[in-house]
Amino acid sequence: MDSAGNNITGFRGIGSGKLKGSARGALICVSFGSAWMYWAVVFSGSQSPVWFSIVTLTAVVLTVWAVFRLRAFHHLAASPAELAHWMRFRKFFWIDSGIEWGLGGVTAFLLAHVGRLDLMP
Repeated sequence: MDSAGNNITGFRGIGSGKLKGSARGALICVSFGSAWMYWAVVFSGSQSPVWFSIVTLTAVVLTVWAVFRLRAFHHLAASPAELAHWMRFRKFFWIDSGIEWGLGGVTAFLLAHVGRLDLMP
């Protein structure tokens, strides 16, 4: 029988760390996706309350789904093997995140400096 730390019943071969990570990823993607949908409406040329309502409803539904998913997997414990695996990749994740945020900040600064605010989103 599988232990709860290694495999979750109904999710064979998927550990709790992967489930928790995918739930966090879903919440992050919903945040960025919602912002991009709003920017799409703003720059589309047809800024009507109907489009803003559609985007808001979609964003709320996806956010609620991501939060429920995060809450459903929050209580799961990771196995020592999973913790060791993710500890090896942790520094590379933060290096990658730092590079992305740094380049994004430099790009935003340069776009503002040359007056191309329409390219910011």
